[in-house]
Amino acid sequence: MGADRNLEPAWRPIAGSKRRAVGDQEPATFADRGVAVAFTAARLSQARVRCARRGGLELMVPGYADDGSTYIMPWPAIDQSLGLTAHDHMLHARIGALTTVDPWTVRAVQLAVGAEGLAGPQLLQSSRRALEEDRRAWMGAHLDLIALVCAASDVQIEALRPEDLAAGELPANVRRAFAGFAGSAALSTESCRRLIVEQSVLFAPLGLGEAVPVACAWCCSSCTRPSAAWRTGRRPHRPT
Repeated sequence: MGADRNLEPAWRPIAGSKRRAVGDQEPATFADRGVAVAFTAARLSQARVRCARRGGLELMVPGYADDGSTYIMPWPAIDQSLGLTAHDHMLHARIGALTTVDPWTVRAVQLAVGAEGLAGPQLLQSSRRALEEDRRAWMGAHLDLIALVCAASDVQIEALRPEDLAAGELPANVRRAFAGFAGSAALSTESCRRLIVEQSVLFAPLGLGEAVPVACAWCCSSCTRPSAAWRTGRRPHRPT
């Protein structure tokens, strides 16, 4: 009986944790709700990371204590308190080093860590495959956006290839198109190039149809700054 009293409970709250009971007001924005993190530990399978109001990151774990509540834990304490696997330890460290936490950056980190193979061959293969698919999708969207800029500037170009982007120097007529187009939008050429890169991330999952207006590349703040739009976007209201 004495030995039983010395047994540790199934879970212990991390220092600095906060408990949000069922029925509390739901997060109003996507940023408040956080980004899902693909930890391999079963207890953290629904965990989400978000920026803490006082700086740094925090992890929200629904049902951590099996009481239906969501526990909000300080990010630095997780690695020391939860006994993470080697994969989860690396994932925790790399997310903690991010300067921007959003679905795009967290996905990139998760795939990169999965490709290390610490969680087994199945995750290694699927992560590497997803990384390659993401790279091809981004490259295709990037080339399509460049072609749209050239068409809007009445600049005739030959079909661009991924090698043209990899070389780091676009053809002279493409650079002229960017310069003219950036001037009409009151942007520097470098700003225009940077926005096209950011837009490529946004359009990559769905592709870019001919009907998409080129003006979307810089006129729509929600498009040109997908990360900012996600942080400030409000979640749809769910009827009770």
